[in-house]
Amino acid sequence: MRVSAMFPKRSYGTISMYSVAILRGGASMRIWNMLFTFILSLALLWLLTWGVAASTAALATIRYVAPGGNCGGGTATPCYATLQAAIDAAAPGDEVRVAQGVYVDVATKQYTLDGSQTIVQAMFIDRSLTVRGGYSITDWETAQPALYPTIIDPQGQGRGGVIASPGPVTLEGLTIVHGYAEGSGGGLYAVDSNVVIRDCYIMSSTDGLMLWNNRVTLINNVIAANAEAGLIVSGAEVKAWHVTVADNGDVGLWAKNSEQIPAHVFMTNTILSGPQVGVRVIGNAEDPTTIYLAGALWQNLTQTQIYSGGQITHYQNYIGPPSFMGTGDYRLTAASLARNRGLTSHVRYDIIAVRRDPLPDMGAYEYDDPDSIRQVFLPLVMRSATGIKATH
Repeated sequence: MRVSAMFPKRSYGTISMYSVAILRGGASMRIWNMLFTFILSLALLWLLTWGVAASTAALATIRYVAPGGNCGGGTATPCYATLQAAIDAAAPGDEVRVAQGVYVDVATKQYTLDGSQTIVQAMFIDRSLTVRGGYSITDWETAQPALYPTIIDPQGQGRGGVIASPGPVTLEGLTIVHGYAEGSGGGLYAVDSNVVIRDCYIMSSTDGLMLWNNRVTLINNVIAANAEAGLIVSGAEVKAWHVTVADNGDVGLWAKNSEQIPAHVFMTNTILSGPQVGVRVIGNAEDPTTIYLAGALWQNLTQTQIYSGGQITHYQNYIGPPSFMGTGDYRLTAASLARNRGLTSHVRYDIIAVRRDPLPDMGAYEYDDPDSIRQVFLPLVMRSATGIKATH
């Protein structure tokens, strides 16, 4: 039988239906080949990226800090006696683990800040780095800051820390007290950096935390008992969850523009407490500085100062005393209005590793109900406070 009889022609100009079918089959094959090549390329690219990331992680060094340079021997090397020595020795991407103790050493650095070309602080971070406190010299694997507090105390001789890093910096499990600066940020000053601060106390300094032109994430922090401002945000973008801002001398949260750059602050499940101004905001009318408070407990909602170019937005806010455990102890009591009034968040544990409820408490602490099942099974040591008291 002739081919023409098997496949009758239907004329489409000079191309037969049979020819069209063959062409379509060829085009389909080419599409599948292209798709396979694309998928293979993506897989190779993923493997290459994973390999680079794994290689980078493998090259990162863990450095250890303990009082007197005694890290307990064993594999805890290299070991340093001061934070600054470990930071200066670190390569970008390294991790510094700090044991329980009080670290009072300060270092002088040539860096222009607040009009001064020389600054003094307990730690100056100018590279991508992770600094974690709360370790014991007998256990460098698990950080427990509530049991093994790492206290950075410059004793009024300089700032607690300055961060000026082109790469990301993470601080976890640190207590910073008694920092001093004639300018801003006596506790901690971060400038032009990408920073995560988690499970930290910044207390009893001139100012608490100064953020200038940064991208910052704050989780489970207590910023309290500072002589002037608690948290200052200048031209930065801040996202915060479960922060307690209390008993600061002048203002709890102050957001303002940095030259022409506005500040934008997004805070969820916050406690703003104390006799001072709760929030102060000022910016440019053309490009306003904004504060968004979702789920907040104010001791007094009227304690706000909104100037030209500043905006404050509230959602699910409450007014009343937070009912802390005592002076300088910012754990919640059973009567606290902050209990179970927070918005659902991704933060699973509080500042001392107490598991948060599905309806979490506001602030850095989750009330540890003595009648809950969680209270029975959590180790008792994880419920102890750091013991740092407020001083002005």
